[in-house]
Amino acid sequence: MQHLDFENDLLTPEDNLKYNKIQKSILKEHIKKELIGVFVKQLDSEDIYIKYHGLVGIRKLVSHETDPQISQAIDLGAVPLIFSIIKMNITPYHTYESCYILTNIASGNQEETAVVADLGGIELFIELTKSKIFDIAEQSVWALGNLAGDNDEYKNKILEGGGHQAIIEFAQVCEGLLNDGFNGSLNSLNQCVWALTNLCQNQSSLYIISNICKLLKYAQQSNNLLEVLNALSEHTKQQEVVQLLFENQCIKIILQSLTHKSFEVIRSASAILVDISMGSKEQAKYLIEQQLLKYIQKLLTHNKVQIRKLVVQLLQMIAISSYELTVEILKDQLIMNQLSNIAIQDQKLMIDAFRVYLNMTQFIQIQDLQSLINYKYFQIIQLFTLKQEKGEIKLIIDSIQNLIQNIDPYQLKTWQQEFQGILQNLIKLAANLSWQTEVEQLQVIIQKLNAYEFQINL
Repeated sequence: MQHLDFENDLLTPEDNLKYNKIQKSILKEHIKKELIGVFVKQLDSEDIYIKYHGLVGIRKLVSHETDPQISQAIDLGAVPLIFSIIKMNITPYHTYESCYILTNIASGNQEETAVVADLGGIELFIELTKSKIFDIAEQSVWALGNLAGDNDEYKNKILEGGGHQAIIEFAQVCEGLLNDGFNGSLNSLNQCVWALTNLCQNQSSLYIISNICKLLKYAQQSNNLLEVLNALSEHTKQQEVVQLLFENQCIKIILQSLTHKSFEVIRSASAILVDISMGSKEQAKYLIEQQLLKYIQKLLTHNKVQIRKLVVQLLQMIAISSYELTVEILKDQLIMNQLSNIAIQDQKLMIDAFRVYLNMTQFIQIQDLQSLINYKYFQIIQLFTLKQEKGEIKLIIDSIQNLIQNIDPYQLKTWQQEFQGILQNLIKLAANLSWQTEVEQLQVIIQKLNAYEFQINL
């Protein structure tokens, strides 16, 4: 695969120099937007150098950062002329500049993008992605990414035409070049990742997702990381996709993304990890082995409530996985202190935080109960009781039922006074508010404890 440079052997050295001179002279100049009409007329010239001059001028004006002349180029009839130049296959320089212009037009509004698509842009760019000229292939990937991001119709057309396979094959070329020491190929690889994520959105193609997973390590070094994580997060409720993340060593990258400076990247990575933790016990255990709790320690005090909520949900899923993982959380003093503070002080997340306690009570043994109590278990229950919210009372009842089920009530007598106060307050509250189901549940708990001489009044 060749680049558009002085070593291009498709043209003579003199031709290469001439085209480069034209390009540099225009790109360095300040070009007035009123000249776009002149440039469009040059596209019709019989002189291939004048034709090229027009292409470079249009490219500069339609790619202007603040005032791109896209609609003007369309209105002047530039797009059909540019398509015809590509089909003429005059030189790689003409094809590259033409692709560059169409890529920028395809990044415009829906009407502007449609002009490119309606003239056969999708089919054209799929074919040009296979070009032997690296720059043309790269530009075509960019164009397909723009078209895929516009609407589902274009996305489906690209998929049906094999555009995703063409992009994947170009990505493999880029990866080979990168492995050979051509560091400039990293940007091209990231362009491929971005285009594939646009194709992947709202699609369920495991083939595309598997290739995105393989390229995730490159997105980690680019501005595309958020787009890639967002695309993956749309599918990680499928175990097949989670398995692909494990097979392609993506978990460590996702965990490292929790330290990213971008709130959106952290949010997307956290959402993926929540989905992973909802899978098998082995998956949750692997996350712990990869130091997940160290990342959680820092994120529980994040200034964005969305991040704190996702991290607490992660703890919920880890705690419900097994006794072994519940103990891992209990052993982490920093996390448990932060969690108890959230349960008591954070109005938006206190219920979420207590659900971690609830999930831990499903496995907890007598030797662990004192640790749970040290982290304000009884204080949180008392606070929830005062709030008189039915949903929160149900959580308290469930947690006490879990403890009685897992631990011999005789062993609970160390905390007889605490249980007496809590249960008497709860049954009084439930009776006063006519919560019959909760009253009956509490009666069963009290009767069971009284059988072990707890002496709790009904």
